[in-house]
Amino acid sequence: MKVVTKTALGFGLLLLPLAAVLAYLLAQTDRLVTVNRSLAAGQFSASIHALELIRQLDSVEENARKYLVSGDADYLARFREARDLVTAAVADLDALSLTPGERGSLSSLGRSWRAFLASAPNTALERRGQPEHAELGRRLAALRGQARTLLASTSTAITLQVNNAAAIARRAARLSWIAAVAVLVLGVLIMYLTVRGINRPLKRLIEGTRAVSEGRFSVQIDSTGGDEFSALTRAFNSMVLSLGELERMKKDLLSHVSHELKTPLVAMQETNRLLLDGIPGALTPGQRRMLELNVDGGRRLSAMITKLLDLSRMQVGATYNFRDHELAEVVATAVAEFEARALERGITLLLITRSYPLRVRCDADRLIQVVENLLENAVRFSPADSAVAVEVGVREGLALPGAPSPGPAATIEVADSGPGLSDDDKRRVFEKFYQCSRQRVGAGVGLGLAICREITSAHGGAIWAEDSAGGGTCFTVAIPRERAGAGGERAPRSSLSGPARRAACEVP
Repeated sequence: MKVVTKTALGFGLLLLPLAAVLAYLLAQTDRLVTVNRSLAAGQFSASIHALELIRQLDSVEENARKYLVSGDADYLARFREARDLVTAAVADLDALSLTPGERGSLSSLGRSWRAFLASAPNTALERRGQPEHAELGRRLAALRGQARTLLASTSTAITLQVNNAAAIARRAARLSWIAAVAVLVLGVLIMYLTVRGINRPLKRLIEGTRAVSEGRFSVQIDSTGGDEFSALTRAFNSMVLSLGELERMKKDLLSHVSHELKTPLVAMQETNRLLLDGIPGALTPGQRRMLELNVDGGRRLSAMITKLLDLSRMQVGATYNFRDHELAEVVATAVAEFEARALERGITLLLITRSYPLRVRCDADRLIQVVENLLENAVRFSPADSAVAVEVGVREGLALPGAPSPGPAATIEVADSGPGLSDDDKRRVFEKFYQCSRQRVGAGVGLGLAICREITSAHGGAIWAEDSAGGGTCFTVAIPRERAGAGGERAPRSSLSGPARRAACEVP
């Protein structure tokens, strides 16, 4: 089911009970309006007429008695007026929409009133005779009682109607609360299902995209389903397969070409060395200079090919031989191996050990490769008659990748006296094939620092570049500190010679 269909269906299920509740509330509102109209048109009007009827019956009796006592014709006129008003009130009540109880009370009252009009007391008053006082009072009292019975019936009908309206309002309110809770629960459920239906495939796509950005092209995401995310996932899987195939082709090409280039390159270098050794015959100074340039270019080309092969092997999963090593001795070995190349440029290598012994778990050969790559860059960009400092120590509170919390780490710092790096170069200098702003065109392929990052990451550490205190750039390698002895012991003297030896193994 498509996401749009799921969303529309969810909102439809949410709107359906709302529409049903709205229809019910409209029906109950209509009933309340009907009850109010009935009260206004029937019971309230009947109550008013019943009260008026009682008042006029009182007026009839009062004026009749006054007339009988005083014989004043004015009281007789008032008696007749009140009697006519009673007759009109009875007729008005009969025209109203009354309940069966009210209708029965009104019928009894109407019969009694008509009987009173035809009775002897009433006819005697019309003839201005002297009716019996007792009979007149009895009949009028009975009429007032019936009028009060009608008023009570009207009050009872009003009470029933009000109670009925209150019951309707309570039912509507109760249903409204039930509907509100049901719609809230249903809305939360639909929202949860909708968000989950969108979030789960989206999360898988994010994880897959992150894996691809990290260079893992073997990732495949579950693409079952018929919604838009499934179609997007299938397209993503197809794209990842294509990218993986391209990556494999690129690695195979680099590996194959690099391997195929090494054999003729070695032959060319050996031939040049034989010529320089004078085995085929003596060389003129110009010929020797040309051969030396050729050997130097071949050495650089060989180093580039070696780096390409190393990077290719690391990306396909190079094996590491992790053992416990004394870090100062590992770094001293790398510095000693690079001393001759540094002396060719007149550059002094300074090895400073801040913490000894400092044992770490590492692949010594790989770590030597990292230091040599850093020294190669440092010597290349440092001016002649300058110094490159290599410092081994410990830093506290470093947050290394994969570490649960910041802690101490063993560090190797290589500081040069070169022109330094820009902020953008510091961020990008570890990318493959990146040429920094201080690098001369043709000086390298930009793989040395990328290899350093790969090896450092395999050790669970980190590498970064920052400005050196004395100018230039300082590259720092930090790896987890597994075991470290108590400080204060003097490091063993290395096998360095010349200017490098004079500064080796200084312990402040």
